[in-house]
Amino acid sequence: MPVVGEPPSPPRFRVVLGARGEEIRVPAKRGWRALPFHTAWELFWTCGGVAAFYHLVAHPDVWSLAIFGLALLCCVRIIGALTWMALGEEVIRLAPGRLEIGYRLLGVRRMRTFPIGDIGTLATWDDNPASDPGVPFRRLSHGAIKFETIKRDIFCAAALDEADAERVVDYLRRRWLAAARG
Repeated sequence: MPVVGEPPSPPRFRVVLGARGEEIRVPAKRGWRALPFHTAWELFWTCGGVAAFYHLVAHPDVWSLAIFGLALLCCVRIIGALTWMALGEEVIRLAPGRLEIGYRLLGVRRMRTFPIGDIGTLATWDDNPASDPGVPFRRLSHGAIKFETIKRDIFCAAALDEADAERVVDYLRRRWLAAARG
């Protein structure tokens, strides 16, 4: 008797036809369990920043300026992480002769281009350390999809599980072969 499993979940990505061609969009990973912590942490740093600002105005010195600057940077970082979780998405595009990966947040894009000839293998990466839903702008070192270039390994699609990553890799391989055939 066959074992009936759960129905497959809908893919966590979508293929969109944009002005620059077809692109895969992966919404940012939502870390809702961390939301209360982020909110409390934001409140803490906001209160600290307000106190540091008042102390800076009353007694201007380097220490007060440093504490105010630290509070301001922490607030911006936390607001950025929350905005990324709510509105951000990763973009993967196979353009003629190159693979482009990047991020989109509030209408601003940051894309990196890799020539097809420099890409070795394109595969899923089952050891995805990207359980952190934070802002991914630092570097391309986390993700469920991995490809090798001449200089280093590149990871992308941090919010995907292994099944969705396999779907994306299959899609990219099919598009890659179709583009090679002309």
